[in-house]
Amino acid sequence: MNIVTDSGHSRPLKNKIVELTSSQRLKRSFKAAGIYLGLALGSVFIPVFHFILVPLFLTLALWAVVSHYKDTRFIDLTDSSCPSCQQALKESAVYFKDQPSRLYCYQCRTQLWIRMDSLH
Repeated sequence: MNIVTDSGHSRPLKNKIVELTSSQRLKRSFKAAGIYLGLALGSVFIPVFHFILVPLFLTLALWAVVSHYKDTRFIDLTDSSCPSCQQALKESAVYFKDQPSRLYCYQCRTQLWIRMDSLH
């Protein structure tokens, strides 16, 4: 696996892809939903805006359960750095289903991708 930029710089990734169990996925999705449920509960006490905020946060809680549960793999990026500027990445973890999403280096403002030969 490599972290690659659009300019052609790359850096090998030593971290392994971790397959999440269904209990880990469920715990992660309920944690995300709990944040939105807490926001919905807190917005009950805001006059007038609670008519919009409570249904919005309840909908986002349902969306969070579904979207976070779909992520089946995880890569830890705590020791990884940008291939262009050699600075540490702010993202410490990347959760994904099939292919990891784009990353972004906030120091040199470069888009990064994780290229992999196979998913093990």
